Amino acid sequence: MVANGIPETIADGYNELFNALNERKYLNDFERTAENTTPTSLEDFSVEFATAYSNS
Repeated sequence: MVANGIPETIADGYNELFNALNERKYLNDFERTAENTTPTSLEDFSVEFATAYSNS
């Protein structure tokens, strides 16, 4: 990223973010409960969002 003009601090942040996502570390402090969970899957949401976004 740095070779393409992204500042090193931004590139480091992206690397940290994507490593956490890949290692599922972002879920460490998050407990799934009935109050914060919906029956909609990410896949279903992404299809609905993409359709709505492409029509705007």
